[in-house]
Formats: sequence, C-alpha cells, structure tokens
Amino acid sequence: MKKHPLGVNFLNYRIRMRHLREDNDLTQKEVGLVIQKSQQGYSHIEDGRAELKIDDLIKLCDFYNVSADYFIGRTVNPDTQNNISPQMKIARILAGDWPE
Repeated sequence: MKKHPLGVNFLNYRIRMRHLREDNDLTQKEVGLVIQKSQQGYSHIEDGRAELKIDDLIKLCDFYNVSADYFIGRTVNPDTQNNISPQMKIARILAGDWPE
C-alpha cells in the first residue's frame, strides 16, 4: 500500500472493490448490474484489465453507501450516506426500480 506524504494510506481501488463486493456477499454479475456491465466486464475492472470510469465510480459509491475517498483508498472512513443495503438495491435493480 502506498503511503501519502500527509499520512494517508492509498489502497488500490480494485482491492476495495473486491472487498466491498465480497463483504456484502455479492457476485461480480450482481454488482455488474449496478454499472450496467456483464460479469466479464466487471471482472476486467476488478482484476485490472480495464479502468473504472468516473460515472461507474459514482454509481458504486452510491450503491455501497461509501464516499469516493473511501472507495479509492484515501480514507478508512466509509462515510455512509443512507441505510439501504446492497442486497435490497440489487432487488430494486432487478425490479427496474433503481436510478441510473
């Protein structure tokens, strides 16, 4: 992990992506729905074969209720914004009731 001159530990965002997904017991296919990617497309981002677009970063931060700073590893504080679980959001996405 890289150390910032001001003392912030920079965690590779791909590691945080995987941890957030696994901590919420979600598959790559399920999280791919959030950013409108196939399982393979999502996998390519998570394993470093593709880059995460800013629009997708925002969607994932909203989905997991974390700040962008947390997602990219600039802080260890997730700074959650609401209390809808990722599992409930998957159900809403599948029902066509989740904002794009």
